[in-house]
Amino acid sequence: MAILQEQLFRNINYYISKNNFGNFVLDTNIMNNINIPRTIDKEIAHTELKTIKNVFDKFKIRFFLTHGTCLGAIREKDFIDYDSDIDIGCYKKDLNNIILAIQELKEKYSFKITKLSLDDESITIIKDNVVIDISLYKLEGNIWSANRHKVFIIPYHFLDKLEEIDFLGIKIKVPYNVERYLEYQYGKDWRIPIKDFYSSYRQKIELPIKNILKYIVGIKMASYIAKNISIIIKKIRKS
Repeated sequence: MAILQEQLFRNINYYISKNNFGNFVLDTNIMNNINIPRTIDKEIAHTELKTIKNVFDKFKIRFFLTHGTCLGAIREKDFIDYDSDIDIGCYKKDLNNIILAIQELKEKYSFKITKLSLDDESITIIKDNVVIDISLYKLEGNIWSANRHKVFIIPYHFLDKLEEIDFLGIKIKVPYNVERYLEYQYGKDWRIPIKDFYSSYRQKIELPIKNILKYIVGIKMASYIAKNISIIIKKIRKS
């Protein structure tokens, strides 16, 4: 693990070779003495999103807002008050340029890389206690998927082409037909904010289930199961 951390993003071929890469890199040393707040600082998040866009544009990487960040951009025209990170989607076929871009974010703008998993198809970077999750989507038949457990599955038409919005003064992409995308992700009532979302779902349901199951099925599968249980409960309560 120490060798992987030392070589993190220094050589593109090191990461696109499965023999060298393995399944997962998590640089836990970076997280020592860092307490991630439950909700992001919106001002810092805005600055960092602007930096990421500038660097990604430089390397001609198509990326788009997903999940809670996309929901906030459309519904609140801002980051959601209870959101804990920035969610970004990219296309896995652009991996080489994505790695080059993240190298620049690391070396020039002091972002830290906390997670790289080509198997899990996700990258996590952090700066000033704001976490940015980058999901790498690939096309499988008529769906786009990221995460080997298929947690992120998006119908073809939402990501085959993108649309552009103005988000806090940043021209940025979101899935095509974005309101239908949000309905697909969050249900027909996506326009209605859920008060105390973190406490009601993640804190009271998802985290306790994950903490129990991780000793039985491992942390990755436990996270997958717990998240889907909380989603099911959320949908039942809405129905």
